[in-house]
Amino acid sequence: MSALPKTRAITIEMDDDLAERFQRAADDRGVSLSELIIGFADWSLHDQEFMADQPFTPEQIAQIEEGLAQAERGETVSNEEVMARLKDRFPDETGRQIIERALESYSELLTYVADMPDLHEDWDAQVAKGLAEIERGDVTPQHEVFARWRAKYG
Repeated sequence: MSALPKTRAITIEMDDDLAERFQRAADDRGVSLSELIIGFADWSLHDQEFMADQPFTPEQIAQIEEGLAQAERGETVSNEEVMARLKDRFPDETGRQIIERALESYSELLTYVADMPDLHEDWDAQVAKGLAEIERGDVTPQHEVFARWRAKYG
């Protein structure tokens, strides 16, 4: 029989509006308020730690700078347009379901990336191929991508 993890009760203060939003989110998901807040905090910390350990490459910096320049030129897409495109692509799901699925996939991806062995030397070629496929609209559902990763990396 394994020992339960050591836990500690803490108290936090937040304004009533935020507390009510957290409670509604927990109710909508069928989890306790503690589970929801702990899950959000754990995911956020994991994400921040992962990003802090990964310095940007010169190419990524150039892409970020180009994205900022596009925004400054007004070459952006509104949240409404993004949601409309998502609804066209996933007509039977609510915006919340789409975003939750994306966050779950992102979280799962971070877990795989963190645990993944070093990739082979043709990484850049694989990334370029993947980007070209995305630009052509050749999209593979995420569940298939994760199934392939599980099969390959365990």
